[in-house]
Amino acid sequence: LKSNDFYISEVYVNEGIRLKRLFPRAKGSGDMIKKRTSHIVLKLSMAKEIKEEIKAKKKEVNIHGTKI
Repeated sequence: LKSNDFYISEVYVNEGIRLKRLFPRAKGSGDMIKKRTSHIVLKLSMAKEIKEEIKAKKKEVNIHGTKI
């Protein structure tokens, strides 16, 4: 497999868990800090699939340019 054979078909980011931490303040008190995380999803597809999809779409169009 070569890196040139792939392309990015989908990318999306979802909210992950929040880590709760205490930040020390004056007189023994503390503030809550929420460290946010995220889930990154990256979907790859093969470049050959694109060419096949384009060829299939061209076959669906008839002589007059209207889709069947």
